[in-house]
Amino acid sequence: MLFYLNGAYNNKEAPDENYARELQELFCIGKGTNANFTESDVQEAAKILTGWVISNEGFSFEGPLTSFFYPDWHDTQDKQFSSFYGNRVITGRSGSDGAEETDELLDMIFDNDETALYICRRIYNFFVYHEIDEATETNVIVPLAAIFRANNFEIGPVLNTLFKSEHFFDAANMGAQIKSPADHFIAMWRVMDVNVSEDAYTRWLTHISINWVTSEVGMEIGDPPSVAGWQAYYQTPSFDRLWINTDTITKRAIRQDSLVYWGHWVTEGLQIPADLPAFVSTLNNPGDPNLLIQELATLFLGITLDNEVADGMKTILLSGQSDDYYWTNAWDDYVSDPGNSEYLSIVESRLKAMFSPFYQLSEFQLM
Repeated sequence: MLFYLNGAYNNKEAPDENYARELQELFCIGKGTNANFTESDVQEAAKILTGWVISNEGFSFEGPLTSFFYPDWHDTQDKQFSSFYGNRVITGRSGSDGAEETDELLDMIFDNDETALYICRRIYNFFVYHEIDEATETNVIVPLAAIFRANNFEIGPVLNTLFKSEHFFDAANMGAQIKSPADHFIAMWRVMDVNVSEDAYTRWLTHISINWVTSEVGMEIGDPPSVAGWQAYYQTPSFDRLWINTDTITKRAIRQDSLVYWGHWVTEGLQIPADLPAFVSTLNNPGDPNLLIQELATLFLGITLDNEVADGMKTILLSGQSDDYYWTNAWDDYVSDPGNSEYLSIVESRLKAMFSPFYQLSEFQLM
C-alpha cells in the first residue's frame, strides 16, 4: 500500500491523502449510508501515516519491498478526529515513537462498529450475493459483525458461521452469481482432475497459459486493475454481470470446447485435453445415463437439472437412441476392456458430444 497508494511519498511537508482515504473508504469503513467519516478525518489520518517509507534497495523486480519509519518526515502535531470517531485525539509523538500513532489510528478505526459491519458485508457480497436487503443486514450481517468483533477480528470464525448457516444453503442463493474467470476455468480443471505434467517447466508453461485464458476474459490472476480489485466484485449495480459480455461469453465457450475436444493450448507442441472417460470413471454411477447426468449437474452446476434439459443431454449421450442400455452397454464394454481402442473411441466420442452442450448451459456460468 505504501507503493501503490503513494504512502511512501507522504511526509509532513506535503501530506498525501491517498492511503489514508482508501484505508477508510475502501478497506475498513466503506462508502455506505453510515460511513460518516469526514474529509478532516482523512487529512488527520494522512498526517499520522507520514514518515512510513520504502527502502530504496527494494525498488527492483526481485524480492519483497521493505518499509521502515523515518521520523524526520513525520508530523508530530496532535490529530483531532470527528464525532464519527468519538472526537478522538491522537497525541502527536516525535522520534521513533511516531510510528506508534499508526497503531492508535487502526485501533480507533476498528473500534468503530461500522468497520466490522462493512467487512462482513464484503464477505457476504463475495460468497453469497451482491445485494444486501434490510432483512439480510439485520439477520445475517449484524450477527456476523458481532462474531467478528468477539473474535478479535479473526476472519475464520465469521466464515465458519456463514458457511454453516441455513441462509448460505438457501436455494435462493444457489446459482446466484456469475462465475469469475478463475472460478469458471480453474474449477473446471480441478473438478475434472485435468492432468498437468510433473515437469516443472511444463507446469510453469501450463500455469502461464491458464493466466492468459483468464486474462482474455477479464481477470489476469494476481494483477487486479486497481487496489479496489476487479469491478465485478464491487461495481454497483452490475456486479458479477460485468464478467459476461458478447466477447467474453464466446471466448468462454471456445475454451470449454477446446478442453473437451482438442485440449487446452499451451504451446505449439503441447495441448492438454480433458480425459473424459477417466473422469467419468470416478463418478458413482457412470453406466446409468440418468444418474450420470444428474451427478454432473451436482458437480458442475450445484443443482438438479429439470427433466427436459436432462433428457436432452441423455439423447446426445445415446446418439439419438431411446434406450438407456445403448450407453450402458457401451460403457460396460469399455470398463471390461479399457485398452480396446474401439470401445474407448465410442465412449469418448459420445462423452465429448454431450459435454460440449452441457458446458454451454447457462447454469454452467453460475455458482
